[in-house]
Amino acid sequence: MLGVARYQVLLTDWQMPNMDGLELCRRVRLEHKKGDVYLIMLTMRTQEHDQQLGLAAGADDYISKGAPAAAILERLEAARREQAGDGQKAKSSATHFSLSGDLS
Repeated sequence: MLGVARYQVLLTDWQMPNMDGLELCRRVRLEHKKGDVYLIMLTMRTQEHDQQLGLAAGADDYISKGAPAAAILERLEAARREQAGDGQKAKSSATHFSLSGDLS
C-alpha cells in the first residue's frame, strides 16, 4: 500500500499534510512487522505523553527536533545496525531525545 517495503529506515515527522506521522506508523505496522522497517519519528512534540503515543503507534524511536545533527546520525546508524541484524542492538532504541542544537 505505502510502498515502504524497499526501505529499511523511515524517518517521519508527526505533523504532515494529508496523513500525520502517527497514522503513517500505524499503516506501516499493519503491513510490516517490527524489524521489517525501522520507523523514527522526528518531531517538535516533546511531552512524554507524545512520545508514548508515537511509540504505541509503531515508531521504533522518537527524536525531538532540535537534537544535534550528530545525535540524529547516531540514531540512524543504530537503526542501520538493527536492520542489519548484526547483533548490535541500538542502545537508545525507543528512547526520547530532547537536545538543543542546529540541524543545518
